[in-house]
Amino acid sequence: MGSVDSGELALAEAKKLKLERLLRQQGLQGTPYTFLTGDSTKMFKMRKQAISKPMNFSHDIIPRASSFFNHIVNQYGKKPFMWIGASPRIIITNPVLLKDVMNKIYDFTKPDQNPLVKLLPTGVAKDNGDQ
Repeated sequence: MGSVDSGELALAEAKKLKLERLLRQQGLQGTPYTFLTGDSTKMFKMRKQAISKPMNFSHDIIPRASSFFNHIVNQYGKKPFMWIGASPRIIITNPVLLKDVMNKIYDFTKPDQNPLVKLLPTGVAKDNGDQ
């Protein structure tokens, strides 16, 4: 198995920081890139914390069901982005834009997944296009 030298690692890190800068130049706000994990550790902590508390008797389930996304939108506004590992994810909150994205199934494809996921029955979660 090949090793990664520090030059390649620094280049990959510089690409992520450049991508973050480009997102911010386009008016998006979000969490800063964290090496390798992105926001995954924060997301898991917030989820664990949200389900550890009893649920209120109200119809407002977003803070419990999607605590991290709710936190990101509240902190960074209507055009936020976050990091899943080394990949940025833009959270779309505008219903018109969301409809446009959902209708362009070949322009906005789902990211590549771990090959082992193909062994699991995931349904819509892994399908792209008209399947």
